[in-house]
Amino acid sequence: MSISLLSVFRHSAHAHRPFEKYYIPPGKAWFQLDKNTGVETFYLLASGDRLNSLETLYERYQSAASQELANEILCEIRKTKKQRRNLKARAERPLSIGGVLRDVGRKIPDVASVAERISATDFYGRTFTIEHK
Repeated sequence: MSISLLSVFRHSAHAHRPFEKYYIPPGKAWFQLDKNTGVETFYLLASGDRLNSLETLYERYQSAASQELANEILCEIRKTKKQRRNLKARAERPLSIGGVLRDVGRKIPDVASVAERISATDFYGRTFTIEHK
C-alpha cells in the first residue's frame, strides 16, 4: 500500500470564502488512474482548521515511507472522521464518480456538469473506493 496526497488547499486568512466553488483537483483537471489494477481508496477531508497531527504523519511518511506510517495515517483519518462527524447530518447516497468516462477519445464533459456539491459547517470527511480493473 502506498499513500499519496492528491490535492491540498493550504489554510490562509483569505484563501477561501463561503459559497465559492472549489474543485478537487483544481480547475478543469481530472484524476486519472494508473495502469496498476486493484482497489483504490480516496479520502476526502476538508476542515475549517488545520489537521496538524495528520499533516505531521504525512510529512514523516514522505521522508520515510513505511507500512507502519501508512497504517498510522489511516488510523488518524478514521479517528478524525469519527471525532468530527456530525450525527445530525443527512445520510449520504452513493455517488457516480465519473467511472463511465473511460474512453479518452471521446470529448470529456465540463467538470462542473458531473461535480457533486458538498457543503459542511466545519469539517467534511468522505471515503471513496474504486475497484480498478
